[in-house]
Amino acid sequence: SVYSEYYKTNNAGEVQALCTMIREENYKLTKIHALAPRYPRDCKGELYDLSADPGEHRNLYNDPAYAEVKLHLLETLSDREALTVDPLPLAISPW
Repeated sequence: SVYSEYYKTNNAGEVQALCTMIREENYKLTKIHALAPRYPRDCKGELYDLSADPGEHRNLYNDPAYAEVKLHLLETLSDREALTVDPLPLAISPW
């Protein structure tokens, strides 16, 4: 699988957007952790079946037919997030 993070703060260090993504052979799941500008407030994530929808036009995140796939990807994503936690002290620089 491929794991990716998107993290954006403003000059005051406040989180403006935080998303994580996991991609396996046929599926891609993006989890919205903090409000990202392109997502509506009620959006928790995106799930795409890349074999049927390579252009990512149909979000299956809330589709009950994909509940098992979603659970598997959320578990995998959670494991990857835990492995990448930065053990260092918090940065004090504005960036």
